[in-house]
Amino acid sequence: MIQEEYFKSLFEKYIRAFEPTKVKDLLMDYLDRPDIVCQSNYGVWAKYTRFFRNQLLENFEYQTCIDFHEELLDFFKKVLEPKYGHIHKGEILWQLGSLWGPIDINKSKEYLLEAKKDNEILEKIRDDHPSKGTSTYTKLCIIDRIEEGIHFTTEDEKRKFFGALFTPAFNAAIYRAVVNPEKVKERIKTLINSNDALIDFNIIDIYDELSISNGNDLKISTVTLTGILLESIVMALLKYKYEKDVLETKIANKKTKKVKLEEAKFKDLLENIYTYESLNDSIKVTFDTIRVFRNRLHPGREWREEYKLTKRVARTLKNIFDLALHEWANS
Repeated sequence: MIQEEYFKSLFEKYIRAFEPTKVKDLLMDYLDRPDIVCQSNYGVWAKYTRFFRNQLLENFEYQTCIDFHEELLDFFKKVLEPKYGHIHKGEILWQLGSLWGPIDINKSKEYLLEAKKDNEILEKIRDDHPSKGTSTYTKLCIIDRIEEGIHFTTEDEKRKFFGALFTPAFNAAIYRAVVNPEKVKERIKTLINSNDALIDFNIIDIYDELSISNGNDLKISTVTLTGILLESIVMALLKYKYEKDVLETKIANKKTKKVKLEEAKFKDLLENIYTYESLNDSIKVTFDTIRVFRNRLHPGREWREEYKLTKRVARTLKNIFDLALHEWANS
């Protein structure tokens, strides 16, 4: 049985030398103890796997990172659980769901759904109900709304969308990484570069109200105002920067029709700004995600949804929006 201090010294040594195979073998040896894998020690062993994951990703060992987590999951299921009974594996399953997200969204969902079930088992053990506030539930909700709200013509198109969305910045946003609101407002002013546009479209007022809603965990207001703010910024740019009073919008059979700027649908506004601004795919899919959530806020639809809008989902959407705005203004 490996002792804690000896394990730590070896772990640090192998990490510094970047010897993935030795780190993996050491971790599995360390985990094969009832006092380590017990529920009360979950945070202890999980921090070591996270540290190793970060090192693999920093060294561009993405597939090695996936392989490690799949092997670790197999080790838990086939070696540890037959010995010690059910062990909470949420950390491993969440990481696999996140790692597979940019590659295969269906496989990602399989791991996330398994993580959700594992979280529900943990709820019963602890007699509490935190699962709707977890990162797993948040990501499943976002995937579900996108699949319902966006028509993908091919699986490749769908894969590229989620690949552009599920970046390290997205995962940071789920874990509450935020941009200073004052910096976001400065970026908005830089982006629009017109006091008249800022005033006419109430953009700074909307952002201030959004910040208040988000700070008070007002989920519906946060999603609504995030969508309204994006729509207002796009309209202001089309009107003042590109001097567009009328837009070309797509209709059936690849035909187009002209509509007044103020009458254009949210989707049409975005498609037009994409033609004028050089936005990367990550920014575009973030904005499309904001649009889907804002447009699908309806009592009947929300009542039917399997994954309900939660405070954490709303906060994550606001966070990814701020990060995208910041990137857009700096591009």
